[in-house]
Parts: sequence; structure tokens; C-alpha cells
Amino acid sequence: MSILYSTYFGGSDHDFVTGLAVVWVARGRPTGDAMQIDTAVLGHDVRYFAIAYALAIGAAFLPLEPVWLTATHTSPSRSRRACRCCT
Repeated sequence: MSILYSTYFGGSDHDFVTGLAVVWVARGRPTGDAMQIDTAVLGHDVRYFAIAYALAIGAAFLPLEPVWLTATHTSPSRSRRACRCCT
């Protein structure tokens, strides 16, 4: 249904249509709009997200041209001066 509206509506309108569909479907459920949440699974997911997010923030502080990713050896056709470990 989103694909039908994508050319006519902006992003906020998509959210409105999706929210309207969620409320409409929730009324027909026996439990209504109440959700049962497994706190153990939720806690695991939040911990995993926090670790991944911390790694991403840490990666932002790494240098733009890391030394460990540059070529350390040259092929036989290249000059010996291009090799950092053999100079």
C-alpha cells in the first residue's frame, strides 16, 4: 500500500497512513492495542544495539587514512622505496 502512495504523499503522510492502519488492525485483535513484551529479549537487543553504537562512535575517532590498511609490500615490478617495512 505504501508503494501506491509514494508518488503522492511525503514522508509524514506515510507515517500517518501506517499509524492509521496499525490502529485499525489493533481494534480487531482480541488483546486490543496491548503488546506482550519479553523483557529478556528486549534487554538483549538493547545491549547489542548499545555495543554496536559505541563501536560506531569509537570508529568515528579513528584516523581517516589508517596505516594498517596501506600496502606494506610491493610487487616485484614496483620500486623498493614504495615499501614501508623495507626502507
